[in-house]
Amino acid sequence: MQLEALKESVLIGGRLPAHNARIPKAERDPASAQLAYFVTNQRKNRSSLSIEQRAALEDIPGLLWSPLDMGQQRPVIR
Repeated sequence: MQLEALKESVLIGGRLPAHNARIPKAERDPASAQLAYFVTNQRKNRSSLSIEQRAALEDIPGLLWSPLDMGQQRPVIR
């Protein structure tokens, strides 16, 4: 499940995976890119997520519904 992989990625890496167009495709980590797209899609479709799905995502340290809210980001605890 991508949600569990996302939680593990945040705990190991200390931050959410992000898209980075400056990194050449050949050098990108496919698993990290897939999780970044997962986060983006969850943000776009949050109005159609169940209460349980939204709560599970909100439990992930550092996850914000709007990436523009970075000034309010909760710190990731290692």
